[in-house]
Amino acid sequence: MLKEIGNESSAYTFNGSDHDMLESALETLRGSGPRGSLEAQLLALWLNYKANYTDGHELVLPNGTSLGPAEIIEYAEGVLVAGDRGRYEEAKDLCEAYNTGWEE
Repeated sequence: MLKEIGNESSAYTFNGSDHDMLESALETLRGSGPRGSLEAQLLALWLNYKANYTDGHELVLPNGTSLGPAEIIEYAEGVLVAGDRGRYEEAKDLCEAYNTGWEE
């Protein structure tokens, strides 16, 4: 999955041995601070997406707009790649809301 994500993502590159890729992913998932938290939630969303845990689910925003996982991934990656610090929290919150929207 990490190789696929690395090939499709504009924000992540996973290279090296399987062990190296897993270590890199684990380090990302432990992220802290505004950028690290966004990177962690985005990677979690990517993993859910690649594992097909997102099939049929959309996040409905308070204004009624529905967003699928691919749209959220595209937005969050754009924020990261642009280094748009002013939108880190918003993008992280979208990823987190999607990741936790149907836990129960």
